[in-house]
Amino acid sequence: MAQQLRVDTNALNGFSVTVFADQTLTSGNGATINPFVNGPDAGGIASSTLWDGPTPVLGSIDTYGHWGLTSDDNVVSSSTVPSLWGNAQAAYVGNFINNPVEVFYHPLPALQSGGMGVGTTTVAYKVEISNLQEAAKDYTATLTYIATPVF
Repeated sequence: MAQQLRVDTNALNGFSVTVFADQTLTSGNGATINPFVNGPDAGGIASSTLWDGPTPVLGSIDTYGHWGLTSDDNVVSSSTVPSLWGNAQAAYVGNFINNPVEVFYHPLPALQSGGMGVGTTTVAYKVEISNLQEAAKDYTATLTYIATPVF
């Protein structure tokens, strides 16, 4: 799943956009698809990492499947690492559950016509499950985007 974001602002120092999920993907029967990447803590990885599918371990439900997010805006304001979101390949994070992660930033006034990384960007979510993932058809989470002008 992907969403294209668009920001138009005359804020002198641009803007920042963050996103967070209110919960991990959770079904009505209580099953979950945990944040990227595998692990018993299921807290999600904070540094961007190339996608790696789940490695299921029978009896360890936190390893049955995971989901992560990526952005095509490589220059986010909090980044000290070039190509935070990957270089020619998408890199993902999983620490966006109740934790805002910056996915879009531009340091000057911006119009949508400015193109990718200036006025528009794409944020994508990837979900991968193993054959051990608990069956359900109603996994949900609410995503909240916050655009903040920088004056």
